[in-house]
Amino acid sequence: MMLLCAAGILLTRTRLAVSKLVNYVHEQPELRHRVFADKLVGQGQRDGTMTDTQQENTLRRFRAGYQEYCF
Repeated sequence: MMLLCAAGILLTRTRLAVSKLVNYVHEQPELRHRVFADKLVGQGQRDGTMTDTQQENTLRRFRAGYQEYCF
């Protein structure tokens, strides 16, 4: 049996698109258990920004393989 493992990053233009994409993945039964979706957005003056610590924690989880899934 061969396992295919993948990790990736999706880039979007807006913070709203990030939230919608993450919500979509979480709502889809066929994706929910195969794809770990988490957001990473920059800092700014608007709602939905992340602190340095939040950004670092998201990147740390990605690098550690928490967002890597095998199919």
